[in-house]
Amino acid sequence: MAFSPPYIRLSRPQANLPASRAAASRARKFITDVYRRLDAFFVGDGGAASDSYGAAFTDDGQFIIAGFPPAVGPAAVAGAVQGFFDGVDLQSITHTLISYDEVGSHTVHLYASVEYVVDNGVDPEYSVDIFADTRIVLVNEGGSPRFKHVHVFFDVFPTPITTVP
Repeated sequence: MAFSPPYIRLSRPQANLPASRAAASRARKFITDVYRRLDAFFVGDGGAASDSYGAAFTDDGQFIIAGFPPAVGPAAVAGAVQGFFDGVDLQSITHTLISYDEVGSHTVHLYASVEYVVDNGVDPEYSVDIFADTRIVLVNEGGSPRFKHVHVFFDVFPTPITTVP
C-alpha cells in the first residue's frame, strides 16, 4: 500500500482491540482533545497549555520525552512540558495526527507530525517539523480516560518513504 510522503503507517491494528467501540471512541476523543489544548500554547500563556496537558495524567502517571528524565504526576509533567517549551524558545506548536492505532485494551500508538515555531534569534517564526512516535497507556479514572504512561520518541531527521512493504 502506498502513502504520500511523509505519511507512513508504522503499526498494524491488532486483534485485541478495546472492549467496545464506545470506549475506543472516548479514548480517541480524549487524546485528540488533550493535544488540541496543548496546541493552544502561545508565548505568555502563563503555563496554561502545559498545565492542561499535565492535568490529563493520573497521580502516578509517567511522561517520558526524548532527552529528559521521566516526570511523574500532573505537576511534574506540566513542569517538564513547560521546561521543554522554554528550552527551545517555543512560539507555537501544532500536532498533526498521521496514524492512530489501538494495540490493546489500554494502549494507543500515535504517529504525528509536530511543527514547532521557535525564535532562533534570526527569524522569530522559524519552524521545525519533526515526527513523534508516541506510546500511550490509558486508564479509566472516575469514568474518564487519563494518561498512565506517555513515552514520546522523536525522529528529528525523517527520511521520506513513499511505500511500506
